[in-house]
Amino acid sequence: MNRVSLSVPCFALLTLGLLSPPRISFHIQEPAPHQTDAQLQIFSGTIVSTDNILFLRGEDDHKTMYGLDDQNLAMKFLNKKVSVTGTLDSKATIHVKNIEEQKA
Repeated sequence: MNRVSLSVPCFALLTLGLLSPPRISFHIQEPAPHQTDAQLQIFSGTIVSTDNILFLRGEDDHKTMYGLDDQNLAMKFLNKKVSVTGTLDSKATIHVKNIEEQKA
């Protein structure tokens, strides 16, 4: 009941222009930027299979092995020398953006 009695005088003051409605301001924060092309790297080597899991064996020393998050795309290049474009995470897995066969 008190709510109704308080809102009627406020409404009257608003309509007469004696009371201004409260101003509400807010700030929209920009979302954090996602992966950009500047973070992409190119890795060279051969796509190999170990226990039916595909890896990129580095061409520099043939000891470096990178996991590949896109196994379906990598399957097309099994046992071929390739360049993989992507980002490397802390678990040595390349998040693949593109794979291209290296020309001889």
